[in-house]
Amino acid sequence: MKRTFFGAVVLVFLLAVVFALLLPAKEMLVLPAWVSVSDVFMYKVDEEEATIIGYLGDEAEITIPTEVGGYPVACVTLWASIDWFTPVGTKTKVEHFFFDRAKLVKVTVPEGVKHVSFARYFNLMRVDLPSSLQSISAFAFFDCTSLQSVYFEGNAPQLSRDASWGPAEGFTIYYRRGTTGWTSLWSGYPVKPY
Repeated sequence: MKRTFFGAVVLVFLLAVVFALLLPAKEMLVLPAWVSVSDVFMYKVDEEEATIIGYLGDEAEITIPTEVGGYPVACVTLWASIDWFTPVGTKTKVEHFFFDRAKLVKVTVPEGVKHVSFARYFNLMRVDLPSSLQSISAFAFFDCTSLQSVYFEGNAPQLSRDASWGPAEGFTIYYRRGTTGWTSLWSGYPVKPY
């Protein structure tokens, strides 16, 4: 068992190094069969819904599309490593990749997205989340050390029991007036209406 686990860890590390080396030449990326690319977003389709799993663009501020490859986007799992996890409310494991964590500063997630998770985006400062959001997955903002604010359009979503935040000092959660489920501290951080 230990040898198999160690072999898997080494394989994941080697894949991460290979993908990092190939980043500048996007057209040369060799992706697993389950990964599709639409414009600058990598995604996976499961049960007729898309999960955004990677961003290949150069912009510092992005808006996640509502649809990729003809499928509605239901989940966004942008992590700064190769990992495997099960988002709250989904039935299958989602594999996700991240290629250039240095660029993203602001991400806007559109209506229709139900689950999110961002991790190890060291320069990410702001995330805007839709009222359709149902859950924040495990380690959702882990190691987002520059994160100053997250804006919620809707009611407080379900937090995974492993939800982890790694924000900057002074981090604040903002919620739209008139929504429910918010307290003065949410997940241990200050909350303010806007």
